[in-house]
Amino acid sequence: MKRRKKRSQTIKEKQKKKLKKGAECIFSTSESVLEAIRLCMRLILIALCKRNGVGYILDNEPHVDYLSDLATIEYAYKWLALDPAARQNLHAFCREKFLPQGYESRLVQKETYGTSYNTIYKTLGRFICEDKMILNQAIAEKRIFPHKNKNFDSYNEPNKGKNDNISGYNKLIHFFRLWKLDRYNAGQFLLFQLLFERKVFLGTTSKKDGNNTLKDAYDKYYQIFAELLPEKSKLSDEEYVVTCFMVHELEYTNRFHLCAIVGKYMKDKKLSIDLLNSETREYKLLSERAKFTWSRFAESPSFNTPVTTKGIFEYVSYDILHYQDQISKLLFNTSNSSYDEYKKKHALDVSLVRNMVAILQVIHPLKKMPSWSPEDYKQMRKFFQFKYPIYQVYSQIPHDNNGNADLGEVNNKKGDTCYDFIRAFLNLLIHMGDEDKYNPAAPGREEFAAYLAEYRKLRRSTSQDLK
Repeated sequence: MKRRKKRSQTIKEKQKKKLKKGAECIFSTSESVLEAIRLCMRLILIALCKRNGVGYILDNEPHVDYLSDLATIEYAYKWLALDPAARQNLHAFCREKFLPQGYESRLVQKETYGTSYNTIYKTLGRFICEDKMILNQAIAEKRIFPHKNKNFDSYNEPNKGKNDNISGYNKLIHFFRLWKLDRYNAGQFLLFQLLFERKVFLGTTSKKDGNNTLKDAYDKYYQIFAELLPEKSKLSDEEYVVTCFMVHELEYTNRFHLCAIVGKYMKDKKLSIDLLNSETREYKLLSERAKFTWSRFAESPSFNTPVTTKGIFEYVSYDILHYQDQISKLLFNTSNSSYDEYKKKHALDVSLVRNMVAILQVIHPLKKMPSWSPEDYKQMRKFFQFKYPIYQVYSQIPHDNNGNADLGEVNNKKGDTCYDFIRAFLNLLIHMGDEDKYNPAAPGREEFAAYLAEYRKLRRSTSQDLK
């Protein structure tokens, strides 16, 4: 038994060296870093498929590209998240957005940091307050431990330990964080405010308002995707890439666009909103299917991999462009045999992508990656326009002449507009069972809203920055 185990370890070590050598060769000979990442993902996918008896996947070239592209996005995201040059202080950001460290200014003449600085600085205080709440929740759920805080959103405080004595005005902040601050101030995060900061779920306490605020929030959310349309986008390469990464993460984390697609699907098919009522038998079925398809939970990897990675993955689908297909084949599929087939395929895709990213991080660690160059941003922009066109989210729903979402009537007496379906389905995604596995002492949505309300109250009553 010991001899067999030792032989297996020897084979695995040889395969790891082979993969590592192949990755090094690809990175040294490819025309761009992005192309090297994509080729490495394909190399790893081939190894995974052969080791796990699913070589038939390699016969479908478009699907190979699809899996490689999803894995490339996640690895590139992590690469940019750790790039020390992708940071600015608030003064510099308000003067010229998303200018990496060491880059020459693109401005014809020097500008002041403008009137937006004070607003963004106050919003930063709110985000810090939010981070503390999220950290408290993670600790209560034993997802993170205080002595390992450095692993919690490291890009939010990239200079911790180095810049602790520097004032908040001069601290360098990562582009991802700056993007959130900027878009929050532009009102494009209204959906998150409705989700976390209001007493009414995705709404207001005003009966006259109905779904009007929710519609406004969705219009502003889709405007982010509209800014990515190739024929209209005025964003710099850096801002375009950061926007793609961030809106991709926001969508697969919260599934706002999914809820709109589901709502429209159910309205078009004349399905009853009662299907999303937690007291119905159909609700349990939809909840289980939705949980499997779009939820995020821990997964012990069952793959036979040529490289040893961490023992637990987060099971999450990174795909945000193929909801229509997933809705018909996974959520509302009336054939059990057909559903089982697509469920197995979906699970395989998710696990493959997770393993591809994890393995490349082992054989080509992110710390070996250089800072992003202007060419890297340009290539990544082309990737998001042609390989995985995130801007297509905008065109997946109808729009009126003003560019706002046109999902039919906003309010009616029956309470079955598309926006009512959106609210009901997002509520299903949030409460899809297994509540007994959560720590009841962990802060929830109500506590989160109350905490932020108290912060706003204190912020208005003092001119001092809250720590």
